Amino acid sequence: GKSTNGANGSTTGVAEHEWAIDDHSFKQYETEFQQLGPTHGKLSGAQVRTTLAASKLPVTVLRKLWDLADIDGDGCLDAMEFAVAKHLIFLAQT
Repeated sequence: GKSTNGANGSTTGVAEHEWAIDDHSFKQYETEFQQLGPTHGKLSGAQVRTTLAASKLPVTVLRKLWDLADIDGDGCLDAMEFAVAKHLIFLAQT
């Protein structure tokens, strides 16, 4: 198969598509998740709002990112969903 990699040549330890979150980034996101004080392993929209707003992305974009990250649609983010949200913000900013 063809390899389409737009990661500026830095492919070490990163899966083939840019959505993949490498271990180093995931650990950072997980630490940030814990610092926000999850309840039963989840953060509410209110708890995450400040972090998302800090990205300076338009509210419409942030809503879309939330919808993508809140995989089970429960209105809260677990550690993996939070990592997805943060990673999507990172991708949106680059």
